Amino acid sequence: MRHYYFWRGAASEPDATHVPYLNGHPHVKDGVVVKSRIKQFKCPARRAIYVPPDPSIRKVLLVTNNTGHNHPMPILSKVSVGVKETYKNCVKAAGVVGATVAKVNNASSTKVLLGGKTPSAFAPGLHSKRAKRDIIAAAKREQFPHGLDATVTVYAKVVERGLIAATVARAYINRASTDFFEKVFDELQRVKLMVTGKPIPLKQFVPGGNLLVMNADMDGAQILGVCRSVMKHNVPEYSSIPNDTPPEQVAAEFIKICWRHAKEPVHDFRSLVSPDDHARLLNFVYIESAEKLTEFSAFVDSLGIKKIHDWWAHKEMHPWIIPCLVKSQSRLTAEVWDTTPSTTNTNEAQHAGTNSLTGTGLSFAEGLTAAYDVDRNVADEIELSLKTGILANPHNESSHRAARSTTRHTTTSKKAPEQVEKRRESNALSKDLKEQLQAINPTSGRSGKQAAPPLLSASSSGRVKSVPVRAGNDGFFSRRSPFLINIFRPFWNPADAFAQRSGRYSSR
Repeated sequence: MRHYYFWRGAASEPDATHVPYLNGHPHVKDGVVVKSRIKQFKCPARRAIYVPPDPSIRKVLLVTNNTGHNHPMPILSKVSVGVKETYKNCVKAAGVVGATVAKVNNASSTKVLLGGKTPSAFAPGLHSKRAKRDIIAAAKREQFPHGLDATVTVYAKVVERGLIAATVARAYINRASTDFFEKVFDELQRVKLMVTGKPIPLKQFVPGGNLLVMNADMDGAQILGVCRSVMKHNVPEYSSIPNDTPPEQVAAEFIKICWRHAKEPVHDFRSLVSPDDHARLLNFVYIESAEKLTEFSAFVDSLGIKKIHDWWAHKEMHPWIIPCLVKSQSRLTAEVWDTTPSTTNTNEAQHAGTNSLTGTGLSFAEGLTAAYDVDRNVADEIELSLKTGILANPHNESSHRAARSTTRHTTTSKKAPEQVEKRRESNALSKDLKEQLQAINPTSGRSGKQAAPPLLSASSSGRVKSVPVRAGNDGFFSRRSPFLINIFRPFWNPADAFAQRSGRYSSR
């Protein structure tokens, strides 16, 4: 360790005592400003470490010069090289991807590596969160030398799909437009061609295709973008669809919009219409013909509710939405429509499952690496199932799920009338008991006490959200105290107060 000191005396006084000063600060000697100079004092302590050439011999030889240090020992807050390496091993054991101070500290592997101690108890220097963050950041830089925010448009990994849902490709995006999604799917097509030598096999557009439909939500940019991309690989002689067909018409050939997403806005109309009208709005996806569709449009107009009118006008404004939502208006065959999902629930489950395994809030590189590990494990499981014939869940095929869903709906339908009847009986019994109680004690339920004033509504921080409105003696509703109104009545006129609040001032 090197220590630097300023000479108290001038340069011509080498025997002057020395004390530490801040660099560049002059001092005064006999009334004269003297500029100090720096002199270096090296620590005389030395040691040599001898290691045997045979790695099986776990011994070293330390040789010192029997000279003490000329400086104080490092403070305890300093993290030594050995402690840094130990905590770095803890980071690697807990997983570098997505590592944080809290995750590493709470990992079971950390306690094992530190002998059952917490990092702070293991080394005082590790009590500093900043020191631990620096070690974690260094470990991440070592694993991701090109940075954590590298720019990649599409990352795809093709796996063979068994009897479980598997993610085929992941696209990481930072914008949403039709042109952008077109480029995203073009890149996906490029990766598919690079890996397999064949385009994405949509049965409606290319020979030998085996993909029947694409499930999606109602994002117009996404749907129109994929339609543009698909038509670049269309074979008109096979599909009988010209390459210049507008994407709005192409969507009806292979896209099914998720019913769950489509019905979500309808739930907001429950308080605006009667239960029967709400049920009719909710079941618009089951319209059976063009005539019924026209009747439904007239029904929406007859409600006279702008919110509902705007909701349906949006569907009619975009020519691709209704054909992708309503079976009778789609260009898909009845067999294809009935045998393919009408929701994106499987994809949503994959999304939630990935988040549960990788965590959220990761940088781009960390999220990419974590998702790759998840997909690699799924691919290994599929390969194992194909080799051994053992499935993780042998009762999870589409037929099993459809049977369970049918059973649930049937049971719910059977219980519904019974529950309604029980609710009616309970309400009638409660009404009879109240009438009997009223007959026994006519004053029951009445109180001569004045009702307590309503409590102020406040947030968790104590911020009052609303102030109750009270009536003054003059019948004018005011937030002023009634006590103040009565005392200052000659000087305070409710009419004047109303004029001030409404912005109208009288001449009085």
